[in-house]
Amino acid sequence: MPDPQQPGVDTAPPATVPGRSGPSPRDVLGSDDAAETLVGLLGAPAVRAARVGTFAWDLRSGTVAVDRAFAALLGLDDLVATGGDVEATVLPVDGIADRLHPHDRARIAQALLGGREGEDEITVEYRALDTTDEPRWLLTHARLVRDDAGAVLGAVGSVIDSTSLSQGEARTTRLLEAMPTALFLLDRDWRFTYLNAEAERMLGRSRRDTLGRDLWELYPDSVGTVWEERYRHAVETGQPVVFDVQPPAPPVRWLEVRAWPGPDGLAVYLLDVTQARDATHALEHAARRGSLLAEITAVLAGSADPEDAVRALADRVVPELADWAIVTLVVEDGNRVPSLRDVATRHADPASQPLADRYAAVRLQQLTSGSYVDRVMSTGEIVHLEADATAKVRAVLRPGEARDLLDALAPHTGTLLPLRARGRTLGLLSLFNHDGRPSLDQDELRLAEEIAARAGLALDNARLRERQVRLAERLQRSMLTEPVRGEDLRIAVRYVPSAEAAQVGGDWYDAFRDADGSTLVVIGDVVGHDNEAVAAMGQLRSLLRGIAVSEGPTRSTPGALLHQLDRAVELLQVSTMASLVVARLEPTADGDHLLHWSNAGHPPPLLLSPDGEVRPLVADRRDLFVGVTVDAQRTDSTVRVGTGTTVLLYTDGLVERRDRPARDGVLDLQQVLRGLGPLDLEDLCDAVLERMLPDRAQDDVALLAVQVSPDDDAPATADETIARTPGTLAGWPPSAETHGTVVREDRHLFTIDPDAPLAEARAWASDRSAALGAGPEELTVVALLTSEVASNATRHGSGGAVLEVVAVDGGVRITVTDHGDGLPQVLHPDAGTPGGRGVWLVSELSRAWGVELLPGGGKAVWFEVEVPGVMAEDADQDGHGSVPDSDGPGGRDRTAEDDVAVLELTGYVDADTRDELLVRVDEVLASGRPVVVRCEGLDFVDSTGLAALSRLATGTPEPPRIVGAPVQLRRMLHLTGLDALVRLD
Repeated sequence: MPDPQQPGVDTAPPATVPGRSGPSPRDVLGSDDAAETLVGLLGAPAVRAARVGTFAWDLRSGTVAVDRAFAALLGLDDLVATGGDVEATVLPVDGIADRLHPHDRARIAQALLGGREGEDEITVEYRALDTTDEPRWLLTHARLVRDDAGAVLGAVGSVIDSTSLSQGEARTTRLLEAMPTALFLLDRDWRFTYLNAEAERMLGRSRRDTLGRDLWELYPDSVGTVWEERYRHAVETGQPVVFDVQPPAPPVRWLEVRAWPGPDGLAVYLLDVTQARDATHALEHAARRGSLLAEITAVLAGSADPEDAVRALADRVVPELADWAIVTLVVEDGNRVPSLRDVATRHADPASQPLADRYAAVRLQQLTSGSYVDRVMSTGEIVHLEADATAKVRAVLRPGEARDLLDALAPHTGTLLPLRARGRTLGLLSLFNHDGRPSLDQDELRLAEEIAARAGLALDNARLRERQVRLAERLQRSMLTEPVRGEDLRIAVRYVPSAEAAQVGGDWYDAFRDADGSTLVVIGDVVGHDNEAVAAMGQLRSLLRGIAVSEGPTRSTPGALLHQLDRAVELLQVSTMASLVVARLEPTADGDHLLHWSNAGHPPPLLLSPDGEVRPLVADRRDLFVGVTVDAQRTDSTVRVGTGTTVLLYTDGLVERRDRPARDGVLDLQQVLRGLGPLDLEDLCDAVLERMLPDRAQDDVALLAVQVSPDDDAPATADETIARTPGTLAGWPPSAETHGTVVREDRHLFTIDPDAPLAEARAWASDRSAALGAGPEELTVVALLTSEVASNATRHGSGGAVLEVVAVDGGVRITVTDHGDGLPQVLHPDAGTPGGRGVWLVSELSRAWGVELLPGGGKAVWFEVEVPGVMAEDADQDGHGSVPDSDGPGGRDRTAEDDVAVLELTGYVDADTRDELLVRVDEVLASGRPVVVRCEGLDFVDSTGLAALSRLATGTPEPPRIVGAPVQLRRMLHLTGLDALVRLD
């Protein structure tokens, strides 16, 4: 090899092939003959010294030749062989592309392949990934090589590492060029001064064709449009503008435009939001579609009747999918060949609804063989009538009324969809549109198909459930044996299955002799409505029977039986819960019966006396369901049942419906019983079911009526029929046998205005009671209980009320009559419970009390206060109430100097001041300081005051101190247990 240092030797290496040939810069620079040899450093040595990479790309073979410098920039230098004159390698294009940033690959390909004819030089900056996958900026200059036709054959060029460029402009330019968003700048004369690569692509023009040119000349179609209006608005106001616009030129797309005015002109940002808008519209459409599907699914799931399940389809699909629709069902009535019936029609135009109804009523009978309906039913496929639907359907109708109605309805398009499930066509949905509305598009058709599929499945499920309910009903009836018969008792039973298959199971009745020969009657309802509930019912029924016949007389009280049943459920791990009433009837020597009962969370039994009076049996407390806990307390109650009296036990299906809560249903049942009059026991049960149940029972119903056989020799009076015992809630007027007899019939009434202070009613009742002989202690009770009952009447009784005070033997009776039917509830609040004490105070402080539901609606709540020495002659005075002055609101708070929060109870503390008082209590509690309650100015307090004190007692870290509490308040605190949570001074 010639020595490159010797004179006369050509030392210039090939300029296009960087390698190791040629002088080294170290050898030349600074040498004595540098001037003669300096030119030898040009070409390959210079390229190598500057770390400039070179490449050659051939499009046809898909290969790229790269030198070591380029390979090193890409982290591929280990692929380049060393030791030769030329350090280079040939790689497939994909091998190079893998080392380029994913966001830049398309831009590089566009630059190399998409250059315009005559544009042979390109410059592009992009990111490459080295072996650490860290991005590195590369700047490529290349010359495109074309064939005679101008097609690109490949390119040769150089690459340098531009990452180290520190100029802010370079960094900004790289960022803008890499942005996937179009950005261009306009000067004050609307000339382009800059546009990035994405703007070139979106505007369809290169920088060379755009920079320096006028916007409106380049894009004349934008003049006078929203583009010009919004751009000029931004420049004139100095405020940025944002708007969405659809460019007039293809392709069809939506752009989000943001324009910011500045001192040098206008910066415009363009973002293609077509996909985002399409996605939003798709989501909105999907939401509407999902909402319609959800609504239809809910309707289909809400009914077990096949016709009811799909009848609502017509209402839902019109006008969302069609102008009018018909729903048709296959009717299987036992005939060999099922028939079709149109069960629902809906037209978007109310004026055309009668025409559509009549058309649906007659069209099936007038269809010819091979009609579109027949085609759908026989093939199970959708039939489309894309146009001229009137003529096409008319051709398959016999001459007559149906044709005339069709001409009047004039459908233009139609779609008939089968309602199919499990390989069976159970009906069809016909959708019609008038001229002016196109036929169903693909999305609408998919929605209609899904609706039809769900309707078909609902139809088939409903029919399967009907078969299941018949099986379950037979199973349940097999467990409901005939009740025991007795000489002195008559028993009638009924069972009505639910019309809804999902509601089958659970309810049962029973009547049998227990271990000591007494008659035991049971009504129960297992939680759940399915075949498992039927099985659980059978288990509980058998367990209860076994316990009752195995226990001795001392253990067979109804409460004891329920307790033993709880234990059996726990020990045998019977996973169920049930409400039930167990009642035991024992004959007495005088021909009556004692009815002992215990209620485990079941609707209250009703007693119907021979004179038509109806009274509920409600214990002082409501016990838990059987199966909740083995430690559940069970309450035994007793009532005397006279001859001719009927005890009615029932399950909640008789009184509860979706549109009627059980409480209202019990009141309705009482009204029904009062209006029936004397009936045979069997007829009584039939009449109750007829009047109480809808045509299709929503839940199964068990009913048991037991009647003490009449004794013609000793007819019973109304007062002798039932005697109130401590275990019952009074639901009837008091009898003379156990309570005071009214000794004078003159009536003194006071109308309670719901807007007037309760003090008026208290004062009138107190004055009237004082006139009848009540002393200060009795008057305190009268005022307190009158306040409780009157406030309940005005709050829950739908308007005003009437107050009456009469003298009875040994006391006074106060009655408050209102228009509400809701029964007062006797609650047993814990000391920390804020409310619920009103009726409980009435039950504790009165000698007797009760509720009477009035035949015309409403109720009368009464209580008696014992007043020794009241006689008939004491009842001839008339009292007129006066209202003492009140100090205003029942309480106010202030902070004392010794860092305690003080709440003062003054004047009247009752329901009139409830809300304001509780707000002030919360304010006192919020202070976080110890509380002192001052009662020196307190004239009267009812359960409202107890609620306030309860909240204080449970909300403060130490017991509140009560100063100056009157005797009435002290007694109430003691009765409710609150005295344990406060300090009385």
